[in-house]
Amino acid sequence: MQITYPRPRLKMARTTIYRGRIFNPISYSKFEDIEDGAIEVSESGKILKIGKFSDFKKKSAKTIDYSGKIIMPGLIDCHVHLPQYDIVAMDGYELLDWLNTYTFPAERRVESSKLARDAAKRFFYALKSNGTTSAAVYNTIHKEATDLAFKEAEKSGLRIFMGKVMMDQNSPEFLQEKTEESLSQSEELCKKWHGKDNGRINYVFTPRFAPTCSEKLMQGAADLAKRYGAYIQTHLAENRGELAWVKELFPRCKDYTSVYGKAGMLTSKTIMAHCIYLSDSELKLLSKTSTKVAHCASSNFFLKSGIFDLNRTLDAKLDVGLGSDVGGGPNLSMFREMANACNMSKTRYIQENGGANSIDAVNAFYLATMGGAKVLSLDKIIGNLFPGKEADFIVVDASLVNPQKTINNKTGKEVLSQLIYRADDRVISATYVRGKKIYSKN
Repeated sequence: MQITYPRPRLKMARTTIYRGRIFNPISYSKFEDIEDGAIEVSESGKILKIGKFSDFKKKSAKTIDYSGKIIMPGLIDCHVHLPQYDIVAMDGYELLDWLNTYTFPAERRVESSKLARDAAKRFFYALKSNGTTSAAVYNTIHKEATDLAFKEAEKSGLRIFMGKVMMDQNSPEFLQEKTEESLSQSEELCKKWHGKDNGRINYVFTPRFAPTCSEKLMQGAADLAKRYGAYIQTHLAENRGELAWVKELFPRCKDYTSVYGKAGMLTSKTIMAHCIYLSDSELKLLSKTSTKVAHCASSNFFLKSGIFDLNRTLDAKLDVGLGSDVGGGPNLSMFREMANACNMSKTRYIQENGGANSIDAVNAFYLATMGGAKVLSLDKIIGNLFPGKEADFIVVDASLVNPQKTINNKTGKEVLSQLIYRADDRVISATYVRGKKIYSKN
């Protein structure tokens, strides 16, 4: 007798449709606005489709309805200091005095494991509650504190690029390292954390800036980053006093950027923060090496550092993203950072009697999304809501910043403008990374 076996039921991959008004950056000067739109996300966290909600086949998919709210790519913070979150908004200083008065004592405190863990938990929660899905983060010189921060980053669900700060000269005694120890501890952390969770967690070798780093330390960090395919981050040309100090410390180098170039630190996976005071030849060197730039407008205003020339930097064919630079910047909200990037460009416009182009909300939105993705070398993976990319997105209640409490009568650019100039963590309803909800306001 022939036995007929029941045909096994094939489990169909489940997808989720997220309905809402879609804001999707297309280019520096253009974004897509789909009023009743949707994105479809696979179980693995990839975007399958974007379009009008009416065009989606909904029978085999779960639908999450965010009607009346905006769905947009997750915001990207290209430069931020975890241990400085507790000292935000301490006004009255320029960079070097501020470091000695607030920053270095704050970084000393997180040598304590309990304080380090608590600080990391609060910091990563604040990032995602502000709609930030990816960030390039500086920790302290302490290996254990940095390791604990990585553990909290892994739990947070965020996409984090982070490293132990490295300093072996011209630093307070309680934060100054021995060169070989700094390199070996950074290498151990890199081996443990770089590429964790299929690249959601990555290691960044983090010499603080040239004045606090010997040539041997910077060269060693560059060599290790190359060996492990890791990232590099540091500061460049932020403050006039800093420039004079670098010139004094490295007299054989042509300029500040050449200090890093000589050490081998200028690469396509290097993020230079600030870059306010650069010559044409320095911009050319950064462009030639595909080095990336983190524009930190809020911090540049707050610490009275200077007025960054965004247009000149973009004209030099450099990838530019935005950084909150907390605690030099007084807020983790990337909406605030977008607003200050616009305001800084308007300041330059005024200074030059209309001779410089100022940026608007659309430009700033691109810098905080696709611009940041390019700085992290992830523009093929995140940054907008194109099919095939990983589903890093946020849900934003823009009605909260409109006096009429509605966005139905506003164009996309008008809604975006109000968000950039008026929003903060209040407007973030939910934050998703790889299709997984990692924060919900409720």
